[in-house]
Amino acid sequence: MKNLLLGAAWLPTVLLLAANAAPSVARSQDCAADVACPGFALSAGYTLDFKRNTTGGLERGNATSGLLELGAVWTTDTLLPGALVTSTASLIHTTGGAISGRYVGDLQGLNNIEAPAALRLYELWSEIEFGRGGSVSTRMGLLDLNAEFDAPVTSAFFIGPPFGIGTDLAQTGENGPAVFPVTSLGLRVAGKLGASHWRMAAFDGVPGRVDHESFATVDVSHHEGALLISEIEAAPAGFNKLAMGAWTYTSRFTAIDASASGDDATRRNRGAYTMADLPLGQIGAARVNGVLRAGVAAGRVNAIDRFLGAAVVISHLSGRPEDAVGLAIAHGRTSDAFQRQQDFDGATPRRSETQVELTWRTPARPWLAVVPSLQWVAHPGADHALRNAFIVGMRFELSLDHDWPSLVRQADSAHDASLAMSAP
Repeated sequence: MKNLLLGAAWLPTVLLLAANAAPSVARSQDCAADVACPGFALSAGYTLDFKRNTTGGLERGNATSGLLELGAVWTTDTLLPGALVTSTASLIHTTGGAISGRYVGDLQGLNNIEAPAALRLYELWSEIEFGRGGSVSTRMGLLDLNAEFDAPVTSAFFIGPPFGIGTDLAQTGENGPAVFPVTSLGLRVAGKLGASHWRMAAFDGVPGRVDHESFATVDVSHHEGALLISEIEAAPAGFNKLAMGAWTYTSRFTAIDASASGDDATRRNRGAYTMADLPLGQIGAARVNGVLRAGVAAGRVNAIDRFLGAAVVISHLSGRPEDAVGLAIAHGRTSDAFQRQQDFDGATPRRSETQVELTWRTPARPWLAVVPSLQWVAHPGADHALRNAFIVGMRFELSLDHDWPSLVRQADSAHDASLAMSAP
């Protein structure tokens, strides 16, 4: 409760800023829509989430969580000749209870802001784009893997973690991959290949510290190894996004059924995923978008070895053009090793866990959105002892941002080599 009150103490500040902040300055006409605009930007947000497990799972109960986000971005095209340089820094403060760990007992997670109470340096990186439009770019620092890899489009609408990053990837590693709430040191290289975009990255194999929460940790060692990941993405006609990715850890992992099988040999941890996100058409004025995602992971070292997710979101509803409603499903099939170990430990495992979410998002103000949701979990924890769970939730999202664009550009006249500066 103390941590939750500490997080909620930020709420008046965010509300005050939202009430007095001027709207963001419009993008300069000199700045193309697909190119980052030079300048400086600040952002702040606070998310407050209430959930109740009404039936099934471990026990009935309520969980409240909060997330404060503060960020700054600086972009310039004058620091290096012919290159666009972007630097980002952000902090997060997480508070509140655990709906999954305490009340439901599921494997995939139900709340994408659920995390132990802590103040963290979330991102701190610099990126250099060579050539306008980012034909080749490098990014290095504290990175969130999910910001670019396995990044959702349509399914980002939902609250459940499996719809932000597939469970097949999110479950991996000694302390998870470098995703919310703990990021890690990373190096990413990206570029264009025709109409497609490619990216490759290396992340610290064990983000943060396993034994306790820390503000920021940079601890690279040969023992911990690295997480290597690559992805190719395209948006051909008729699609919002097509993507394929593959990942592997350089370190080896003990099998999760080592006690049951007596096999203490270490094994590789690797996998792959693919997604297709596309517009499905219109219903009157409403727009319908859908996504299908599938992924696999090494079964001997992970609880879930196959994942399948799908979602549909309807936006621009008649009479409420800024509202949207969506339905999503995430199905994780448990590995043979997981079931073997569960049997050995005296549990009765199931073959899978499935999560279904129905969410509505309605903006109450330009800076405030209200997000009610219903979630149903079939076979929580893939455990026969747990009944199907039904969770109701209400989320409030406050956000604001302000930017100060500036553009140093060559004067229009071919004979005038002077530089012109535009700024608000």
